[in-house]
Amino acid sequence: MDEKPKASEKIVKAFILEDGRVIEEKELEKYRTKKAELSEEELKSHQLFEADMKVLYSTGQIIDPPYNLTYLDSMLEKNTEHGACVKQKAVDVCGLGYRLKTPKHLKSIEEASQENFNILKTFFDFTNPEETLEEVCTKLWVDYEGNGNGCLEIVEKEKRPIAIYHMSSATVRRTKNPNVYVQVRDQKKRFFLRYGSITPDVDKKWIEEKFINVKDKELFSDHKILHIINYTPKSSWYGLPDWLPSLSAILGNIQNSDYNLDFFENNAIPHYAVIIKGADLDPDVESVIKTFFSQEIRGHSHKTLVVAVDDKEVEVVFEKLAVEIKDASFRMYRQDNRDEIIRAHRVPFSRINVSIPGKLGGGGVALEETETYKKSIIRPKQKILEHRFNQFIINRGFGIKDWTFEFERLDPTDEETDMKTHTTYVKAGVKSINEVRKDLDLAPTEGGEYPFVNTSIGLMYIKDLPKSSDMETTMQSLNQEMFGKYMEDFKKELLGIFTKEKESELSLKKIAQKAIGLILRKKI
Repeated sequence: MDEKPKASEKIVKAFILEDGRVIEEKELEKYRTKKAELSEEELKSHQLFEADMKVLYSTGQIIDPPYNLTYLDSMLEKNTEHGACVKQKAVDVCGLGYRLKTPKHLKSIEEASQENFNILKTFFDFTNPEETLEEVCTKLWVDYEGNGNGCLEIVEKEKRPIAIYHMSSATVRRTKNPNVYVQVRDQKKRFFLRYGSITPDVDKKWIEEKFINVKDKELFSDHKILHIINYTPKSSWYGLPDWLPSLSAILGNIQNSDYNLDFFENNAIPHYAVIIKGADLDPDVESVIKTFFSQEIRGHSHKTLVVAVDDKEVEVVFEKLAVEIKDASFRMYRQDNRDEIIRAHRVPFSRINVSIPGKLGGGGVALEETETYKKSIIRPKQKILEHRFNQFIINRGFGIKDWTFEFERLDPTDEETDMKTHTTYVKAGVKSINEVRKDLDLAPTEGGEYPFVNTSIGLMYIKDLPKSSDMETTMQSLNQEMFGKYMEDFKKELLGIFTKEKESELSLKKIAQKAIGLILRKKI
C-alpha cells in the first residue's frame, strides 16, 4: 500500500491571471487557446446556405459542387494575401479597359463596317444602367479566382443582347440538363437557361417536368447565364480555384491570428506562478493573493505582498513566468504560409506590395517576374473571357463577324515590346508593312502589301527573289556586273588625275603619288 506523501514533499501550483484570478494548474487546460483546426460547428455554419436548396436536391436533378462555393468565397475576407491576389488578378485581367479590333481574316480596317463598330461600342460602353463593363467583368473574375466559377446574366431583346449583369456564382447550381441553371438566394429560386442553348423550348419543358411549381412565371427567367469554369478533374460541371492547394496555409494563418487575438482579448496567459510546498492552497491565502493582484498591484508595480504562514515546513514561492509564445516561430510560420498562398496564385510578390527581406536581384528581377506574369498568367486568362464575348455575344448574339473584342494589356510597356517585335518581323520579311499596320488598326499604305528582305544589292520583295536553284548564278552575274561598273569608274577617275596633274605641270613623282593614293582608297 502506497504511503501518503509527507507534507514537505507535497507541491501545489497555482497561477495568477491578468484579471487577478487564481487557478490551479489542473484547471489551466480550459484557458488554453483552441487548436488550429476547424470545428464541426464552424463547417456546419457554412452549409446553412445549402438548406435553402434541400427541396431542389431532393428531386435528384441538382448537381452539388465538389466544394462549398460560399465557403471558398469566405476565404477572401479571412486572409490578406489571398484576398489581395484575387482582387489584383481580377483588375489585371478585366479592369484596364477594352478595344475593338478587326479580325485577322480582313486585309484592312476599311473592310470592317463602321455601323457594326458603333453597335458594339455602344453595347460595351453601356453594359447596364448601373455599372461599367470593367466593374461587371472584375466581379465575374473575383468569383472565378475565388471559387473557380464565374457567371454573367445576359439580358436579351429580340434575341439580341442588350445588357450584362454579374451574377454571384456561389448562388448558382447546375442541373443534370447542361442547359439549365437554378439560382437560390434568400429562400427564393429562379431557373435560367444557358446562353447559347439551341433548344430553349425543350429545356423549358424539362424544367416543368422535373420540378414542381415551376410553371409559375416568377420561377423562370428569360435571361440567360454565361458560365465560365476553371477546369478541375473533380467535376465536369463546376470549376475549382487555382489557390485551393494552399487552403491549409490560409487556415493556418487564420488560426494564428485567432490565437493572438485570444491572447490579447482574454488575457489567458499567466505571468506569475504560486508554488506552495508542504500544504494545500488555503482559501484565505487564495483570497489574499487574488485581492492583491486584482486591486492592490494595479498602477503600483513595486508593491509587496506578504503571505503569513504558521507552519514552518510550508513554503510559498512566487515565480514570474516567461510568456511561452514563440513569436519568432509564429512569424516564420505565418510568413511561410503567406509565401505559399502567393505562389499558389502565381502572382509576383511585388504586385501586391509584399517584399522579401534579403532577396537578391533588384528591379530587374521584379520586372522580369512581372513580364512573365503578364504573358503566362494574365494574358491567357484575358483570352478566355475574350473568346466568350467574341463567340457568344458578338458573333452569335449580334451576328457581327468583322470586329473582335480584346481587353487592354496590363501596362503600356507592352506597346514598346510590340513595336520591337513588329520591326523585327518587317526586317526579316515575316510580315509586310500593311500586315503590321493592320495589327495596329491603321490604314494600309501604298506599296506596303508585300514583305521584303535586305540583300547585298539592296531591298528586294520576297516575291521577286530568284529561286534557290538560280540564286548562285544570279548573284555571280550581279557581282560581275557591279565589278565591271566599279572598274570603269576607277579608270575614269585615275585618268582624270593624270590629265589634271599634267596640266598643272607637276612632276611624274607627284602624279604617281596621287594615283597610288586613289588605288589604296579603292582597295584595288
